[in-house]
Amino acid sequence: MVKVLRGVSPVVATALLVLIAIATAVILYLWVSGTVQTTPQTSYQLQERIKIDTVDVQSNTTHYNFTVYVRNVGDVNATLSTAYLVDPQTNSIVKVNDTLNIEIKPGNVTPLINVFENIPAGSFTGNTALVRIVTTNGVEATYMVPLK
Repeated sequence: MVKVLRGVSPVVATALLVLIAIATAVILYLWVSGTVQTTPQTSYQLQERIKIDTVDVQSNTTHYNFTVYVRNVGDVNATLSTAYLVDPQTNSIVKVNDTLNIEIKPGNVTPLINVFENIPAGSFTGNTALVRIVTTNGVEATYMVPLK
């Protein structure tokens, strides 16, 4: 005896395809809506940033004079408050100038002429100096200077 296998009727097949399509659409909708809702909200925040472009060192046999060129690369005005001259070999502070109070507009460069004056030539153990400039908000810029 041979069994005759009967196929699924066209109505049932169509109903199954419609159910599969609806289930797929619902799953896809839930996944996309969850992804869209979890997109991080970023807001633009203005920042204070400074950069030391260069340091000019004038020297004679006994003393150094330093002129520091500071650029405001941030989005807001930056007020320079303190300048440090450091011996990088010993990490000791050679001189501090905490009377700057100089404001720089975004994009501008300000020369701090003779910010460190008459620094004795024997103040450094090596042939480099480190200049660090700090703003009133604590933003720092450093520059390693070769000494002549």
